[in-house]
Amino acid sequence: MTNKVFFLFRTPIALIILLIIAFGLRTSLLLTSQAACDGDEALVGIMAKHILEKGEHPLYAYGQDYSGGASIEAHLGAISYALFGMSSVSFKAVGLIISLSLLLATYFFVRRYYGVDTSFIVALLLAFSPTFVEWNLKVRGGYMLTMIFNLGLCHLFFKCIEDHEKNKSNQTNKTSAKMFYPLGFGLMAGLAYWNLPVSALFIITLLFLWACHDYGVFLQKRFLIFCAGVLIGLIPIIAHTTILKIDLWGFIASKRVTEFDFSPAHILQSFWWFLKHDGPSFFTPHLDHPASIYYNQI
Repeated sequence: MTNKVFFLFRTPIALIILLIIAFGLRTSLLLTSQAACDGDEALVGIMAKHILEKGEHPLYAYGQDYSGGASIEAHLGAISYALFGMSSVSFKAVGLIISLSLLLATYFFVRRYYGVDTSFIVALLLAFSPTFVEWNLKVRGGYMLTMIFNLGLCHLFFKCIEDHEKNKSNQTNKTSAKMFYPLGFGLMAGLAYWNLPVSALFIITLLFLWACHDYGVFLQKRFLIFCAGVLIGLIPIIAHTTILKIDLWGFIASKRVTEFDFSPAHILQSFWWFLKHDGPSFFTPHLDHPASIYYNQI
């Protein structure tokens, strides 16, 4: 009986049926309880409106120095506005498309590395998890996109490892193979960080695993190629900093962090403040003044 069930999972029709049901569930929520935008989504929706009407192309959410995912979603929202008119439902349809894209990307990623049976079970969990279904329709700054970027990072990381192992025993096309996957891995890492800087934690973990697999990788040409890809992927951040002429070091050294923020400037500023003040405070007897990297001044 179990074998028959898993045989059904392996057929293309099973994936098609799953997508249809997932689409119907999300659409019913989109047209009912999830039709209205929350505050963050409204901001991205306004960005989409300005892209369509004024020709603006913001690199980040308005008033922020992080969350490039808001820019991606706003540009997709502008396309949806142009096709279906301006409404909260047409805007949040972007979340529906990203949600189904994530479902497909997860299915094929897990199928590629862990088998078709596992991929269908994971897709089922992703499609029908109650809390996650609601978040699938949120268009508020690249959160669902982060998961797609992370799948891409994992795939390219695995390909870097696989390709390196193949080239150790096969010298043909070694140079071209060495360049493509590390460059793509770096490019994906840069774009993932621009989309939402929380991806930095995932990228650092993958780099650690890369070093565990080959402890000399950071001294090799393929790591330099990876770094070149990162710089290309960070072009939106570099452009944003250049256009606004941000005095990065002056900002870092001049004041402490007064709010939780994932922008590159705030991350560096918080690290500087930790070294200068919060780190040493761990070794002081002032127990009524706990050390913290992020807190508001009173």
